Amino acid sequence: MSHVFYVRGFTADGKVILGNPWGHKDYPPITVTQDQLDKYFEADPHAFEVPK
Repeated sequence: MSHVFYVRGFTADGKVILGNPWGHKDYPPITVTQDQLDKYFEADPHAFEVPK
């Protein structure tokens, strides 16, 4: 099973803040290090395509 997260921003110490497109009430943002992002999240080129 897979799910999509998006980059909401960055912390002052360089961590990545990920958002859940399902909303924020039941799914708060996740803050991860660059190493955690590389290890646990797989980049899919299709995720970066902009719909026409």
